[in-house]
Amino acid sequence: MIATAFAVLVAVYVLLYLLINARIKFLGSDRFGLAAARKIARTDGERSQVGPFTIWYSGTEDPSDLLRKESETALARIRAFIGEPGPEEKPRQLLVFHRRDDFVDYIKAQPSDFYLFDGAAAPQGGLISTEMVPWRLGEPADEIRFIVTHLDVIARFPKLEVPWVTNGLNGLITATPRDSDVLNRKMLVSIERRSELGVELFSMTPRSLSQFYRRWYEYTDFARGEQVIAQTRSVVEYLAGPAAPEERRDHFRQLLHEARKIRNQEALFRRLFGMDFEGLLRDWRGSVRSRGTGVRVPPSQAVEDALRSRVIPLAADASARFRDRLRAVRNLGRHGYVLGSETLIDLLDDPGEIPREEIVWSLECISGEPHGGDRRAWREWRDRVPTAG
Repeated sequence: MIATAFAVLVAVYVLLYLLINARIKFLGSDRFGLAAARKIARTDGERSQVGPFTIWYSGTEDPSDLLRKESETALARIRAFIGEPGPEEKPRQLLVFHRRDDFVDYIKAQPSDFYLFDGAAAPQGGLISTEMVPWRLGEPADEIRFIVTHLDVIARFPKLEVPWVTNGLNGLITATPRDSDVLNRKMLVSIERRSELGVELFSMTPRSLSQFYRRWYEYTDFARGEQVIAQTRSVVEYLAGPAAPEERRDHFRQLLHEARKIRNQEALFRRLFGMDFEGLLRDWRGSVRSRGTGVRVPPSQAVEDALRSRVIPLAADASARFRDRLRAVRNLGRHGYVLGSETLIDLLDDPGEIPREEIVWSLECISGEPHGGDRRAWREWRDRVPTAG
């Protein structure tokens, strides 16, 4: 199973955009959602049933077994964390497009780069793409796990409208140990560069976050959006992750039950945790620094094959289409594997159309070290870091 922090973070971006998109109300509706999917994919497709999910798929492989397996994994993790049985499951719909063009066309997401995404969650269901494109590693299991987690969380806490809490919880439930180390490296370098967010993080709304992705090709907006999502997840991991004291985890569970709107949430937080948001961020920074760059886990064979055969060659190909190449460079940083870093270091000498700041962003995400455009420092870093990781 391929599990990456990127899958979790990307699914959050899609959710936030969809929540302000009128088409979301059709998801889970046979009359509108399924009809639109069939029209866009130009096929009637096939249907199957797994628990509360009605699945429609346009490809040749039935995703029922995958959904069944990942649903069990996600729901077991949620029950273990919350400590309570979930609510009665409502009918859901999962639309599985094979072609990524069909997936993007269904969402009609011109303001954002939905070609970076493998899936989307929505209150009534979700949709994924199974096509493997050159700039993505891609793993439908990650997307399904996130969709199931999101649906269960909003069913358990329907009045919870505090994005930093819900986004962080979704990431916490679906993360693997490797995801946690990758995330900490990203936060470590942002703290060293003083590019992390302050207390404004806790007042972010879905609408304000989606604005960062309306100009996804602009580095400043892209990097800020990445920081918001990653930092919310890292803060929640500090509060309630596996390494957190049980008392603090209990306070976070209580926060889930009592938090409602963004307004006046700091008073509730102070009552539960005995500190304000400034204090939380101070302690969180200390925790990130104390963890350091963590353990580097080598990629699975499937991930290594995808990196070597698709993503890395595309990032290095000066003749490739600019937007595809930019997506490949960004995804090397998002996934955080050392494999591919040599290509990024070489690109610093001759980046072509790719802005150097994009290359530096990916290298710093992979390494957790703020070397900027210093090619010598990057080569020294690469010499002391094993490839397997």
